[in-house]
Amino acid sequence: MSIFDTFSTGIVPNKWILDGSNVILSTEKYEDEPQEDPTPDDPKEDPTPDDPKEDPATDSSEPISIENAEVALTETTFTYNGKAQKPAIDTIGGRQLTEGTDYRAVWTDESSKKPGTYMVIIVGAGNYTGIAKATYTIKKAANTLKIKAKTATVKFSKLKKKTQTLTVAKVIEFVKKGHGEKKYVLSSAKKGSKSFKKYFKIDKTTGKVTVKKGLKKGTYKVTVKVKAAGNTKFKPSALKAATFKIKVK
Repeated sequence: MSIFDTFSTGIVPNKWILDGSNVILSTEKYEDEPQEDPTPDDPKEDPTPDDPKEDPATDSSEPISIENAEVALTETTFTYNGKAQKPAIDTIGGRQLTEGTDYRAVWTDESSKKPGTYMVIIVGAGNYTGIAKATYTIKKAANTLKIKAKTATVKFSKLKKKTQTLTVAKVIEFVKKGHGEKKYVLSSAKKGSKSFKKYFKIDKTTGKVTVKKGLKKGTYKVTVKVKAAGNTKFKPSALKAATFKIKVK
């Protein structure tokens, strides 16, 4: 096919072939050499996200030290009541931790009934390590001594002959016995406004009252002060005063 035939046939050649001075048209299918697709850009990788900030308290790979941390107790002072008393653990190093998971509590005295100072030792566990301590105190209770005055009678006929004595139970009622040894002090003995203290004596340890020979008939008001010394569980009491009557007749 010549170049001129191209226009009369309407056939578009696939190849142009030069044969000497002639141009030959070929209808052979022309296969273009394959074109490589352009290498796609490497996909933009998402930026590596920042490592989330982990709560150090939950990072088991790095235990948190509570060595010598401040241990806050729900209470630090109790008053003796005969029962076991101990506080709860509030915070450790400012954190509210879980006993059995984050720490173990070791009490120096599980009963902690008696007055004294006690300690709780906190041992880290799980994500926590180290040892911390706290103390609490049980104080002595107030003494319960309570007394009430009574009236006693001394026969004048006997008193004329010799000095008479009365047990403390004859002149004082112990509404509450109190705790510890008792001490007695004679404060005053009067008839009206006149003092008759020289005719009376009280034993400082037993409270026994002595009415001396020579005292005349009449009603005398005797004031005695009593104090209980207390013991390992109770404080000493304040001085308790009782004014009892002794009738000489």
